[in-house]
Amino acid sequence: MVWLRPWWLLALLPLAWLLWWLWRSQAQAEDTPWSRLVDPHLLPHLLVGNPRPAPRWLLSLLGIGWLLLVIALAGPAWRTLPQPVYGLSGCTLILLDLSPSMDAADVSPSRLGRARFEAMDLLKASQGQVGLLAFGPEPFLVSPLTMDAKIILQQVNLLSSDLIPFPGPRRTDRALAEARALLERTPGGAAQVILISDGVGEFAGALEEARRLADAGHSLAVLGVGTPEGAPVPLAGGGFERGPDGTPRLAQLEREQLQALARAGQGIYVQSVPADTDTQRLLAAAPNPDRRLLEAALKADQWREEGPWLILALLPLAALAFRRGWLVGIKGRKILHLIAWGLIGASLAFGGYGIADVQAQAAPDSSGQRGPWNLPSWRSLWLRPEQQAARDLVAGHGVDAARLNDPRWRASALYRSGDLAGALTALAGLEGPEIDYNRGVALARLGRFAEAAAAFEAVLTQDPGHEDARHNLDLMRRLLAEQVQPSAGEGGGEVGQARSLGQQQAGQGGSQGHSPGPKDPSVKSGMRQALAASAHPETDSAETQATTDPSAGQPDEPPLRAGDQVSAADAAHHKGESLQGGRVGDAHPAQLDLEPAPGGNERAQSLEMRLRVVPDDPAGLLRQRFFLQHLRRKEEGR
Repeated sequence: MVWLRPWWLLALLPLAWLLWWLWRSQAQAEDTPWSRLVDPHLLPHLLVGNPRPAPRWLLSLLGIGWLLLVIALAGPAWRTLPQPVYGLSGCTLILLDLSPSMDAADVSPSRLGRARFEAMDLLKASQGQVGLLAFGPEPFLVSPLTMDAKIILQQVNLLSSDLIPFPGPRRTDRALAEARALLERTPGGAAQVILISDGVGEFAGALEEARRLADAGHSLAVLGVGTPEGAPVPLAGGGFERGPDGTPRLAQLEREQLQALARAGQGIYVQSVPADTDTQRLLAAAPNPDRRLLEAALKADQWREEGPWLILALLPLAALAFRRGWLVGIKGRKILHLIAWGLIGASLAFGGYGIADVQAQAAPDSSGQRGPWNLPSWRSLWLRPEQQAARDLVAGHGVDAARLNDPRWRASALYRSGDLAGALTALAGLEGPEIDYNRGVALARLGRFAEAAAAFEAVLTQDPGHEDARHNLDLMRRLLAEQVQPSAGEGGGEVGQARSLGQQQAGQGGSQGHSPGPKDPSVKSGMRQALAASAHPETDSAETQATTDPSAGQPDEPPLRAGDQVSAADAAHHKGESLQGGRVGDAHPAQLDLEPAPGGNERAQSLEMRLRVVPDDPAGLLRQRFFLQHLRRKEEGR
């Protein structure tokens, strides 16, 4: 058991003295010359002007009341609770086929175009965690499971068949095996895997993997895209694929095989249609998720205070203290009346937590302290400044970091306000995989990629299954490799872009950091996914969730998740891997010099010219990511 406010226990010392003094005073009052001559039960009726001494049991009640009050004010707690973020524990993992046959145009605009629309509809309607795998000859992870579907939505339109690093036959079996491995590394219950394709490829292997997926407690649903009649498969350089006889090869929808695959995976098969009825059927067939608490990316434990329950026992004692005659015989009546008022005040204070929470969420003021006409706000009567700041942080409102004593909470507030250097300072001295992950995200956004890579390596040392850290580590290594290559002006447009953007991150993060918007509550959301979000080119679509919970609980974890939740999409807006091939024009020019210097205009013009020659390839990062995943598998012999 812990005491949240242990200094209140010092109030037990005056209690001991007060009880001794009252007991001694009562004994002296009873020890009079008349008491030796008159029977005790007659003495009160014979004496004039001498108040009747209080019974000893009343002094005992006084001592018990004081003891309970002090214990309640000291804040006893023996259970820790994370500030919860309520979400659905169900997972939806989408497998999108990028085989050349998906470019056939027997449906409008094409099979792949229709598949992208279907994937976006599924992402928007799904609840819980969502993820995306693309596949062709082998699977490629587009996004691990995350609560922020907006991050995946930004990438779906970038998917095309030319992202596959090498040609080869469709391997649905390998995609299903990768999906099963990904779900095994993700805690949670049953998940729904949705395959969007026009065929199967290696049918026997895919059928076996579908059964294994079902044996693991998941379901496989299939969304068929295309028509049985088929259509020619276009080539990248123009024309169509042709058979041995020189006629265009028609890619037909393998409906029977896809239906058999869905049955083996204990799911359903749905034919793609222009309306949204197909996606509704797929999601309706998903396993029923259990409602549970999801930890936020940035969280902190919070003790559950049990002191308010003791106040209930004190209310009757406080009421009895005002009955006429009960305290007449006790010296120091003013002191006892003050004690009674203290009991009532403490009762109202503890009982006002619920009201304060409502007020904090409904109309939080900027400081949390003053209301109209500079009068104390309603919730300041019930909550300390730090408690008000924690609740504001959880609700996604602006918070003054100075009001937060917990370094993790303070780091979360600084991160949200864009003060990345301050967030790093607040995290200094703290340890743990989540702390290292948050530190790595902040370092990456500051452009300190080498230090960020070291932080992500520390996370993987403690938690080898941390997919986000692994993804971010790969990204940091790629950016570091690009930094040592020639600049864009010397032939490396994409490289120069990465370097200049890295400098821009350092300039913006340290001085004028962009303030991320409220997160899912979902707060469903946080620095944990902030860097993964940065891998997505659409840097200008930032809006997110918020639930958080404070896990802090946020006080979830007061600190950065204060649970919290920082919008992953907002983080993407800050860092944007579009650096490597995205919308460079969306980024502000890098601020290399804060003060004017000789030749400064020429330097800015030179930088602007470099940025203009960077090729506009929003999918460049995905292409490189797929290639790196291919090389990793090759090194591992898979």
